[in-house]
Amino acid sequence: MSPCVSGSSIRRDYPALTAIRGIAAWWVVLYHFRVELGLQTWPIFQAVIAFGYLAVDLFFIMSGFVIALSYEQNFRSLRQQSILRFLGYRLARIYPLHLVVMILFLVNPIAIALFSSKGTVGDRYDIGYYFESLFLIQNWGFSDISGWNYPAWSISTEWAAYLIFPIMAWCSVRVLTNLRNIATVILVVGAALMVFSARAGGLGNDIPRIGLARCLLEFSIGICLLKFWALYRLGPSVANVVFIAAIAMLVIGAAMGVSDYVYAPWGLALLIVSLLCDTAILTRLLNNPVLISIGKVSYSTYMIHYLVKDWVKFTIEKPSVPSIVPFFIYVLCVAAASVVLYRFVELPGRIVGRKLTDRLLHHRQAA
Repeated sequence: MSPCVSGSSIRRDYPALTAIRGIAAWWVVLYHFRVELGLQTWPIFQAVIAFGYLAVDLFFIMSGFVIALSYEQNFRSLRQQSILRFLGYRLARIYPLHLVVMILFLVNPIAIALFSSKGTVGDRYDIGYYFESLFLIQNWGFSDISGWNYPAWSISTEWAAYLIFPIMAWCSVRVLTNLRNIATVILVVGAALMVFSARAGGLGNDIPRIGLARCLLEFSIGICLLKFWALYRLGPSVANVVFIAAIAMLVIGAAMGVSDYVYAPWGLALLIVSLLCDTAILTRLLNNPVLISIGKVSYSTYMIHYLVKDWVKFTIEKPSVPSIVPFFIYVLCVAAASVVLYRFVELPGRIVGRKLTDRLLHHRQAA
C-alpha cells in the first residue's frame, strides 16, 4: 500500500463515486422494471438486473463513507450547534424532493379509484403509512408493510443514520485509530449484518423488519472504510487488483447462489475502495463528465422512477404492446424527470434549506 496522493490530508471530492452512484441508481431503475420486461428477454441483461436491489447496499456503504468524509471532523466534540447544522443540512438535502414526490403520489390512489377496474386502492396506499413517510419514519419498525413510493424506505433509514451520525463520528475519531480497531469493528458489524439478513432470508427481503439495521450497519462499514483510507492509501496497481477482487467476489457469489449477505457487502466495500485512487483504470473511466452528470441527478432518478413505472404500467402496458415499448418509454421518462426534478426541486430545495438552517441557528445563537 502506498500513498496515491501526497500529503496526509484527505480530499473531500471523489468524482468516480458520484459516477458510480448514478450507475447504481439506474441499476435500481432497471431492477424495478424487470418483471414487465419478461424473463425471456435478454437473459444476460436479466441476470444482471435481477441483483439490482444490491445497489441500495452500495448506497448505504457509500453514504457512510461520504458523510464521514464531509462531516466527521465537525464532531470531535459534540457541540449542539454543529449537530443541529448537520441535521438541518442533511434534511435540506433529502426532504424537499421527497416531499414533492410524495405529493405527486397522491394522484395514484385517486386515479385507481376513478379509472381502475378494481376500484379499490389496496394496502399499498395506507394513509397511516403516508403520514409516516412524510416524517421519514416509515421504515423504523412502526409498520410491517411497504407502500406508496417503495424506494423511499431507504431514505427513511438514511435519516435515522444521520440522526445518530454525530455520536458515531465522535466514537470513530477515538476508536478507529489503527488497523486492528478498524478490522475489529468491521468484523462485528459484518457479523451483525449477517445475523439480521439471515433471519430475513437475504438482504433484499423483509425490508420493513431489517431495512433499518441493514442501513445502519452498512453505513457503519462506510465510516470504517474512510478510517482505513485515512491510514492506507492504495496505489493504482493495488487499486486495480482490489477492483478485480470486488467484481470477482460479486460475480462468483451470485453465480454460485451464495447468500447475498455473505459476499455482497464486502464486494461492494472493495469496489468503493478501488475507486478512491484517481490513477486507477476504473476511476479514470468513471471520471467522465456524462457519467458524473448522471450521478449528480441520481437522487432524483431514484426517488421518481417508481412513480414513472406506475404510470407507464397504467397507461401504456397492454397485452398488445411489445414489452420493449413501455420499457423505453419508462427509461426516457425517468431520465427526463430526473433532470427536471434536480434542476427545479432538488437544487433549489437544498439551497433554501441550508439558508433556513443557518438563519434559524443564527437567531438561536443570538437569543
